[in-house]
Amino acid sequence: MSHRISGIVTSTKYGGALPHVVLVGNYRFLPVDRRREDRYEDAPLEPYGAYSAGTRKLIKELSFAGPCAYVETDFSVEGVQRAEVCRDGVLAMGPLLSFHGYHSPFLERLHEQYAAFTIVDEAINDCLREIGIYRHEGLDEFASARLHAYDDNHDFHDEFLRESQER
Repeated sequence: MSHRISGIVTSTKYGGALPHVVLVGNYRFLPVDRRREDRYEDAPLEPYGAYSAGTRKLIKELSFAGPCAYVETDFSVEGVQRAEVCRDGVLAMGPLLSFHGYHSPFLERLHEQYAAFTIVDEAINDCLREIGIYRHEGLDEFASARLHAYDDNHDFHDEFLRESQER
């Protein structure tokens, strides 16, 4: 099963004009999809897939209202998670990187390629926990925030459009 999302999880109620969906409580997800959004025209910051200087500026601005996490999954081929947390306009945690299904000898070869990242077991869960999302019984932070319910950013955009039409 493929899972590929990228975006910002805000820890406060977001009422802006950018596409966003409610996750849990006051948490919102703002999808960052370079293929669909004109405002993401700058190149991704290496070795992220979608995180650009424009997105970094946005997350820093949003983090003054409460900590925010940038999360990115790519389970189409590699099984990779990338994440970081911004608080009060500065990087507070990360960038973190996780590879699923890979162990020590393989990861040791990747340290040079991914030197900007700290390699951990659960990059996204660590960052979600840092901004205040906690596990519900039997679920990890990712599932507790309902992020597992979306296969890709198109699902977020579709939900945002449905909710916008209902208002």
